[in-house]
Order: sequence, then C-alpha cells, then structure tokens
Amino acid sequence: MALPPCRRAKDRASVRGPVIEIENVSRSFHRGPNLVQALRGVNLAVSPGEFLLIKGPSGSGKTTLLNLLAGLDRPTGGAVRFEGTDLTKLGDVAMSRFRNQKVGYVFQSFYLESAQTALANVTLPLIFSGVPRRERAARASEMLARVGLPEKIRERAGNLSAGQKQRVALARAIVNRPSVILADEPTANLDYRTGGEILDLLVSINREDRTTVLLVSHERDLAIQGARHFWLEAGELREQDGRPRDSAEGSRSVSGG
Repeated sequence: MALPPCRRAKDRASVRGPVIEIENVSRSFHRGPNLVQALRGVNLAVSPGEFLLIKGPSGSGKTTLLNLLAGLDRPTGGAVRFEGTDLTKLGDVAMSRFRNQKVGYVFQSFYLESAQTALANVTLPLIFSGVPRRERAARASEMLARVGLPEKIRERAGNLSAGQKQRVALARAIVNRPSVILADEPTANLDYRTGGEILDLLVSINREDRTTVLLVSHERDLAIQGARHFWLEAGELREQDGRPRDSAEGSRSVSGG
C-alpha cells in the first residue's frame, strides 16, 4: 500500500547524523526486595529514515527501551540523545513538548477515548500543539484517510473493530508528523491478517515519509525486509542478520508495498 508522502519528508532527507543515540544505557528498579536490571549497557545509533525491528521474549526490556526513547522514563545510567539533545537533561515541560512534536507512540492496547469519535481521538496531539481548530480537523481527516478509514471519521472509537482501533491509533501517532514512530507490540491484539495490514502501513509510512520507525515484538518469526533486526533478552541488545530467529516454515516476512 503506497501512501502519499507527508510534507515533512523532504525536510528529513536533509537531516545529518543519528536521530537517536543511546550510549551505555542501563535501567534498574526494585521489585520488592529484589533489584531488577531491565536494561544492561545498551548502545544504539539510529539514522533518519531507518526501520528497526527489535524482538525478544516478554520481560526482556523492550517496552522499557521504548519508554526511555519517548521520555516516559529516565535511565539509571547512560545517555539517550534525540537529534543531538540529551533527553536526560530535559525538564518536564520541555520533555512534554518533545514527546508531542517529535515522537508518535503506537501502543499494544490502543489507548483511545472510546466515547469520542475517531476524528476526535486523532486531533488530540494537535490540540496540545496549539493547531487551530479548522486545521486540526483537516489534518486528522487526512491521516484517517491515509490509514484506510475515511468512512469511519464520525464513528465512536468504542464501536470500531480491533484492527480499526489500531489504525486510528496509528493515525494519531503520525498526525503531528513526528520524526520517529515507536510501536510497542502493535499487532499483539490483532489477528494474523489484520496485524499484517498494520505492519504494511508502518513500512509504507517509513518508506514514503522517511519517518524513522522502531517496532518491538515478541514474534520470533517476524522479519521486515530492509529493516535492521535486533534481539533483546535479559536487558542486552544485539543486532541480527535480518532472518527470523530459529527461522522455520510459517515465518512472517513483511516487505511493504
């Protein structure tokens, strides 16, 4: 599914250097009397327009890593830089502005306002950005059309199917034209076919808009053509060759289109 490029795509082509840099990042926390080491000395550099697939078992630190990149959490040690800015140095107000303008987050559980329409859910980031009402409606409608839901604009989110809800969540994530999309198990609550459609949308947005995408998944057999593949386990991150771990018949490979 080819999508029309967003208006910031040309701007991203001129960005120099990594969009994300992680240096020796660790994250630990206490669970009762025990110290849990969620991330251990993670290093990573991501160039603008790259697609990263990070796989690993439940509890391996995948969501913790995304939360650090989104500024929803702070590392115990190390540095997290976004377009050269050290996120560990930002105050709460600057961090909120960063999340709103630079990052689109796609959650496993959608986090939509069920009583609100699809359009109202997608406009929320634009309200926080101070975008005028008329422009908010136009941009949100455009994004819903991009993810294949032009006819569901006035439908309440609670009445949508799981796949439609995730499309609305994806439209909300891209409506502010972020530099990076962080997708946390976006297909976990979807059937195989619908999950494949969401993955195709993410790949198309990455390729058409040059939006950097970091997708985490527990699916060992998932592969995305042209992406960098990583394995995260016990808090340690290592890059793979792009083939599904323990590759076997039935592996899911996504190429976009």
